[in-house]
Amino acid sequence: MLILYSIAYIFDEILSFIIGNNVGGIIFIICFNLIHVLLKNKNLIVKSIKLLFYLLILILTLASYALISDCFLTKKIILSFTLLLIIIILWERMDLSEKYSDKFVINLISSSIIALLIMDKVGVGPEKFFFINNRESGAYFEPSHLAIYILPVFGIGLYLYNNKLTYLLAISCFLFAPSTTIFLGCFFITSLYFFKKLIHLNKIITKAVVIVFLGTLIFYKLFDFVNIQDRLEGIILGALDFKDIDKQLNLSSLVWLNGWSKAWVSILESRGLGLGFNNMGCGKSSESGYYSDTIMQATGGINLNSEDGSILISKIITEFGLFGILLVLTLISKSIFTIMIFLKNAEFDRSNSIRVVGAANLLVLLFIRAPGGYFLIPVLMAIAMLFYKKKNEYYYH
Repeated sequence: MLILYSIAYIFDEILSFIIGNNVGGIIFIICFNLIHVLLKNKNLIVKSIKLLFYLLILILTLASYALISDCFLTKKIILSFTLLLIIIILWERMDLSEKYSDKFVINLISSSIIALLIMDKVGVGPEKFFFINNRESGAYFEPSHLAIYILPVFGIGLYLYNNKLTYLLAISCFLFAPSTTIFLGCFFITSLYFFKKLIHLNKIITKAVVIVFLGTLIFYKLFDFVNIQDRLEGIILGALDFKDIDKQLNLSSLVWLNGWSKAWVSILESRGLGLGFNNMGCGKSSESGYYSDTIMQATGGINLNSEDGSILISKIITEFGLFGILLVLTLISKSIFTIMIFLKNAEFDRSNSIRVVGAANLLVLLFIRAPGGYFLIPVLMAIAMLFYKKKNEYYYH
């Protein structure tokens, strides 16, 4: 079972490309568990609060359809609600937080991603056979997507096992497929790790400072910091002058800003209801956003990330309106509280470590970059880890 979970994770985006609708690896995980339930004749217990949450989303979406005439019920929406219900029913059974914090799984995923990056670099990687644009990022569509998949593996490998292979995974990504998301995500996760050490283990302050200093130098050499600077300038300049935007500004910055503007426009036009579950980019809303015209001019008519807003927070708010804002604030508060608890406790216990990795990755998904949908494994995994409630096992470093 652990090998099957690992395969689903490693090839999640390729499976999604084949199946469509960003539902690749999770479909296989659902099938594994359904077969096991049927063979073992297991009973499934679903908490009523989860079914109430599902019903609330369904009601909000139906209300959105009644209000927004150009957004209709499609096969994608029917699939989304069907898949969401199945995931809710099988949530405890799938146990994503436990499966993807297993040392064997972490090692298998890490070594496989490293091998695939090397294969892609020499021209024999799987990406050439599945994706239209080969961006040399292994089995993932682009380096920023690769970052989303390696960050939880990096976090678990570092916090629970202090795994040397984890460091090699991060270095390989910096060497073969660098991205702003990889740098910021690894920096965030590593900073929390060493900050906890500094708070509770004063005897290693000197060692930690040296490691951080050397690590910063290495990152500077391996990573193109001009790219980060360009994106930050693009965000600032684009935000200050969105009515007359220079289409030569960093395109990723404009797409990120457009996600926020789409969320704002959708709230106004839907009277606070939003567009409905997984319905971002429907009808005329596909061209909404203050930066859409500039983006389409720069790309020859393609409005990038019109269905996901580039970041998870814009997708949630766009689709659920005022309820989406409440949901986002809840997730952010839970993440911050989790990080504070993690830093407060001296031990690297299993439960708090898994939860803080989920919190860190969810914040990255919300504010920096999301892979494109709710059903890709890293998104579900971040939520599962954030709300992890199992046994405490201590891992002293």
